[in-house]
Amino acid sequence: MRAKSTNAKPTSYGAEDLQARHNCREVLYCNFRVFDDETNRVAGYINDISIDGVRLMTEEPMSKGRVHRFRIELPKRSVGNGRFRTIRSIVFQAVTTWGTDDDRTSFYDCGFQFVNLDVATKALISELIFECHR
Repeated sequence: MRAKSTNAKPTSYGAEDLQARHNCREVLYCNFRVFDDETNRVAGYINDISIDGVRLMTEEPMSKGRVHRFRIELPKRSVGNGRFRTIRSIVFQAVTTWGTDDDRTSFYDCGFQFVNLDVATKALISELIFECHR
């Protein structure tokens, strides 16, 4: 992991950004990497998630207002009778709503709001949340 850049722009945003959240985010008890779907590079790691958005731990600060195309790779999961889940990843768009550097680590915490999720993607995210709370 890279250390924080000393010339990075501050990414802290006001409390009004956090108050806009409608659904409670859930901390996942699984470690999921989130990839930038366009570059295939790791964008960050999920800290918590809701049907409205996700908080990632990232190595770089993220610009507020930027729309990203992300992908979560799903682990192979049994659905019973020797069969496995056929969906291997969740691809979605999300806009950066806030960010702050974590003084305890060399990472940044960044909040993202999902953009234009279709019904199938919402169902996959709900399933991911459910599976990681068992």
